[in-house]
Amino acid sequence: MRISKIPFVIFCVIAILFGIHAYTNNTGWVFDQILAIAIMLLFLKFSRKLKLNNFTYILLGLAFLAHNAGTFGYYNVSPISIQWDHITHTLGLFAFTLAAFNFLSYKNLSPTELILITLLVGLGFGAFIEIYEFLGHLYKNNLFFSIFSGLILDKTDQGREYANSMIDLLYDSLGVIIAIVVGKIKVYFKA
Repeated sequence: MRISKIPFVIFCVIAILFGIHAYTNNTGWVFDQILAIAIMLLFLKFSRKLKLNNFTYILLGLAFLAHNAGTFGYYNVSPISIQWDHITHTLGLFAFTLAAFNFLSYKNLSPTELILITLLVGLGFGAFIEIYEFLGHLYKNNLFFSIFSGLILDKTDQGREYANSMIDLLYDSLGVIIAIVVGKIKVYFKA
């Protein structure tokens, strides 16, 4: 399926505006914007091989934008009643897992295999992101680990970070489960 380039252009404009805000306010989120644009460009370029459709592509873009809205301080003070970190983990894993479900649905898998493999891929990706984020908290002065690590805390706050990691994994799991349910509903109505 060919996806429209319009969502990519809109995503880039918003990410560039986020980047300008990050640069002018020295929030440290400039590289996140650049990396998100590069990843979305790769998703666009390989959309056919990845079996992405417009809906999943837009969801992936929204997940990046939600994370990158951290440039406005949302990880410290959420603009809504739910912690921003919980939103980004749920939305991010929902988008990624739904994209994985769509990709895997083109493989010759039984319904049980499709659900199990999608579950493992989604949870595995969430665990990878959380390990990376945790290392970002531990090694906050390391550029490699500080990218996409969200709010960086002092090493003296490690105990809180263990709890935060577990809570993030729970919200990752919520996103994965919702994606599988949505994917199965989509398959049911398509059949």
